[in-house]
Amino acid sequence: MGSIDTKGFVALGLVATALASTSAWAEVDAKSLCRETALLYAHYADTNQQAKFNALFTKDGTLATSAGSRKPAQIAVDPARPAFTSKHVATNHIVHDQDGVLTGTSYFTYYTSPESKDGPLPITGQPAAVGVYHDKYVIDGGVCKFTERMAKVTFAGE
Repeated sequence: MGSIDTKGFVALGLVATALASTSAWAEVDAKSLCRETALLYAHYADTNQQAKFNALFTKDGTLATSAGSRKPAQIAVDPARPAFTSKHVATNHIVHDQDGVLTGTSYFTYYTSPESKDGPLPITGQPAAVGVYHDKYVIDGGVCKFTERMAKVTFAGE
């Protein structure tokens, strides 16, 4: 039998610790799932994939923004929105699991233009908003969904 060097011993110890604590793996997995949900929110909003966007929320999940509060999953068909371009830049996704209650925060910068076209758009007066999302999540069928997403604008464009 071969010998194990210090790195191998540490690696075996980490694996043994991880295997001994399956709840730690579940917590890491839940956090990863919820970070993915936060990223998909921006992607689906910016690419106008409304059905996929709505599915990120539980049936009673609430989205609160400066435009008001709504329950995206309860809207059978959102009215067609006028063509425009938006880009969400979201960073610093932090997800907490406190005794099975999943919450999170992330920061956003939101750019928008009333135009919709291929190619660069003017950036005059941008960004439209900068702020923080405060989230509450639940794992439903192996998928992380928002039960609440509150956007708090810190800076707003003119």
